[in-house]
Amino acid sequence: MNLPSKRFGFLCLHFALVLFGVSSLRAAVPDPVSEGHEHNIVAAQVMNRTLLAVMEQYYDPARMDPGAMFRGGLDALVKNVAELQVSWSQDKKAVTLHLLQGRITLSADQIKSPWSLSRAFQQIFAFIREHLPTADQPDYRSIEYAATNGMLSTLDPHTNAMLPELWNEMQMNTQGEFEGIGIRITTDKRAPCSGELTVVEVFNNTPAFHAGLKTGDKIIQIDGDSTVNITTDAAAKRLRGKRGTTVNVRIKRPDGSQRDVPIIRQTIPIDSVKWRMLAGQVGYVELVGFQPSSAEEMRDALRALHKQNMKGLILDLRSNPGGLLNAAIDIADLFVSSGTIVTTVGRQREDREVSNAKFADTEPAYPLVVLIDTYSASAAEIVAGAVRNHGRALLVGERSFGKGSVQTIMPLPGEGALRLTVQQYLTPGDISIQAVGVAPDIRLSSYAVNRDALQISSRERSYSEETLAAHLTSPSPLATQRVSRQTSHELPYLIPEKERRLELAEARKCTLEGDERATFRSRYEVEFARELITMTQGATTAELLIDAQRLIASRIAAHDKDLQNAFRRIGINWTSANAPQDAAATTTPSADLQAEIAVVGQSDARQDFRLRVTVTNRGTTAVHRLRGKTKSDNPLLSEIDLAFGRIAPGASQKWEAPITVFPLTSTRVDPVTVHFESDEGIAPAPVSIDVRVQERTPPVLSYAWYLEDLGNGNGHLEPAETFRMHVIVRNDGAGPTFASAANLSANAGIDVEHGHFDIGVLAPGKSAQGTFSFRVHPEFPHAQNNVRFVVEEWVPFKTLLNIALLDQELVLPISALKPAPEAASGTVTISGEQDVWLFETPDAHGRRVAKAAPGAAFAVDKRMGDFFRVVLGKGRTAWVSEKRVVPGGKAQQQHVPVLSMLPDIRIDAAVPNAVSSERIRISGVAHHIAGVRDVLVFVNSEKVLYQLAESNATTLAFSAELPLKAGMNQVQIIARHDERTFDSRVLSIRRTDKSAAAPTTATTAINDDGAKAKANAASSAAP
Repeated sequence: MNLPSKRFGFLCLHFALVLFGVSSLRAAVPDPVSEGHEHNIVAAQVMNRTLLAVMEQYYDPARMDPGAMFRGGLDALVKNVAELQVSWSQDKKAVTLHLLQGRITLSADQIKSPWSLSRAFQQIFAFIREHLPTADQPDYRSIEYAATNGMLSTLDPHTNAMLPELWNEMQMNTQGEFEGIGIRITTDKRAPCSGELTVVEVFNNTPAFHAGLKTGDKIIQIDGDSTVNITTDAAAKRLRGKRGTTVNVRIKRPDGSQRDVPIIRQTIPIDSVKWRMLAGQVGYVELVGFQPSSAEEMRDALRALHKQNMKGLILDLRSNPGGLLNAAIDIADLFVSSGTIVTTVGRQREDREVSNAKFADTEPAYPLVVLIDTYSASAAEIVAGAVRNHGRALLVGERSFGKGSVQTIMPLPGEGALRLTVQQYLTPGDISIQAVGVAPDIRLSSYAVNRDALQISSRERSYSEETLAAHLTSPSPLATQRVSRQTSHELPYLIPEKERRLELAEARKCTLEGDERATFRSRYEVEFARELITMTQGATTAELLIDAQRLIASRIAAHDKDLQNAFRRIGINWTSANAPQDAAATTTPSADLQAEIAVVGQSDARQDFRLRVTVTNRGTTAVHRLRGKTKSDNPLLSEIDLAFGRIAPGASQKWEAPITVFPLTSTRVDPVTVHFESDEGIAPAPVSIDVRVQERTPPVLSYAWYLEDLGNGNGHLEPAETFRMHVIVRNDGAGPTFASAANLSANAGIDVEHGHFDIGVLAPGKSAQGTFSFRVHPEFPHAQNNVRFVVEEWVPFKTLLNIALLDQELVLPISALKPAPEAASGTVTISGEQDVWLFETPDAHGRRVAKAAPGAAFAVDKRMGDFFRVVLGKGRTAWVSEKRVVPGGKAQQQHVPVLSMLPDIRIDAAVPNAVSSERIRISGVAHHIAGVRDVLVFVNSEKVLYQLAESNATTLAFSAELPLKAGMNQVQIIARHDERTFDSRVLSIRRTDKSAAAPTTATTAINDDGAKAKANAASSAAP
């Protein structure tokens, strides 16, 4: 995983959203990487050490293509260095890099070995070091890691170079312990946490436990520093520390009471095993990861369960991402008495290591059910594959993730680490599950019946090894097959509507119950396994499967009745083909089903709409349980279930599927096709329609801020002083905000006392005002500190989404103690014929906060040197030079605040959402009142334009030719004022295949009242 560079990391942070059609992005402040600008990037030590390890130990040398690795590294550099552009020669044998006024050309066709690859990047790094502006202190370390990971991305998704910060976090997770106080925390903005630092869980027998901390406590100070708007990660770093040291926290209880709690840090074990006894003497063990202590934790749990006369065991591996290979082998060995647990194979045929089970300490034969899902990966799949392939357990749930590779960790210069794929593993029988996964014996599928949320079919896996870019596709040549056996049975079950609504309501809340809260689906799977264990006498996979068939049959019958009742409540007849009203039919059956599709309820002002499908039966026999499902390359419009049920001859049935548009989606057009099926195999031909998804008209915010000095009043931020920050937020866009609010947070050294105010719905052209307060520490060690100002809104989607409309880093210069101003009184009037600037401090080079026109008059309350402090109203003040005013006048406080805003991007002409050409040109203008720095244009992942503005230019015209791939293309236009202030526009353009034959099943059209697409082809006749 790449961490973003300090200079241009927002592209890495946002690009995944862009690929899904996000319409606009706001500036985010990446966490700074200390001393990254001092990293010796030209030496390329990280890259060279990585290349040496890849050459010596990478699992599949055939995947090492130096040319592809070079292109991957270049692509990553382009995303991480804003000013860098690359252009290839027509024959692709040479590449030229452009960085401002610098240019370098390399012979790409000469890069045929890892060391020629290294030499090329050393040249590139030297070129970047020479030409990249140093004023912003480029993070060269992150730039080198980005290029290194770009190379490695061509190998497989699990080989990567980790910056020290990420490596340290990974070590803590795999070692199974950390030094701290023993709590789990969140700054979740949903109620009841509401953005405050909240204790979610207190681990047993830890310092926090013994100090009396409780779930739901709010930590409002850490070592005297306010936690207002602190991030969860930042708080965790403050609370962790060396064993034996003390951290002081101030907690606030739900009743409002507060108390200070000193806590001595200790080594905190991270439990990977959770267990309890269920009804019927069925043991339940959840394994959340594989750590050095996991096997012993498992033994302890089993011993405790045996003491309670355990009859059988449920081993829950759902959402277990894996971990240490040896821990997986040891845990599988508890349940397998002999034979192979796992075989690891390396790059050479002789690099084969077989791990066999030992008879000693094997658990007795009792019913064992293992729960897996699509997030069960790696070490979890080793355990699942071993117990199932040896016939020791029944697997229940979903197909697992399919990660069949093994990584090792190697140190990199500067305390980073390389995670390198060195082996594949084979489950017993030399079976590879790479990119395939382990199939359960019994697949459980949840159904929901509701007009607004229908699910009556299995979903395609949206996340698995096979969905990852550059995943390993071929198993080891030593593998005998890819999968052991397929799922034997599928058990559908209905989520009660009450449970579904409860889960939706809970999703809008901050979770304080920790891991104990479970969805209905999770509870159902556990209960199914528990009931099976209580009724069975078997202890092998085959025996458990025989007894499971009886349980499945009874549950399917109950499910079918529940399903019919649920559909009846919403007006759908879901009876089967052998229903009594159809059993007496004697006429020769014939079928003629026709379908129509339309978009309804859509308008320019409305994002959400409905997809309406109507099916008419023109035949002579009824069709039963007719259902449909959409297919589209837009995830929003794909995998949507539709239900029609029984349609009698001459009757019609319709289903309307509500489409809730993701609020940051850009306007796009996507073809949607509905495929049908029924109990009898009779179905209409597929129907298609082009669906236009309309983007939300966004708000565009500008803001101004004033500091009110509550200390000596000279306007300078000085140690031990308290300030109010008065903020004005204005909506300059065409759309309103939803429920919005403003927040202020700061690093250590500035203690935010009040960091929140609500804005609510801010209509276009309207303004809102609020106040923050903070205190500078008495011994502040820096010349400046930065605070983070965020305006966010809660947007209703399927749950509530928290979206940042503004995310800005404000620089606060901290000065040494300066004299206090003198008291003053009276009024002054702006003189001359030109507008006059008002300043934050008594300094003509200070920050400008407002502008006043000639004749404007203000009350005076302070004087310092040749500056007056004037009163602007509502607690706001500013300084004006006495040279620009005359005494007297009636104070009217007339002034215009200096608003900070994001750059404005305007496209010259409407860009079509669908074209047939391979290239199109767009042009436009970027504007910022304080100057535009540059404009960048990306098409998908390719930067096609970098354009630098002339110094102090407030506008920058740009034009770019866009290469379009077949299908959907995401175009991102970024305009920057500086490193912290930028904005983005995203356009979605579909390139259609003009040579493709026109669809025979549907014509496509859309309008606001629901234009239709019809399929008139009859379905095939039933026998």
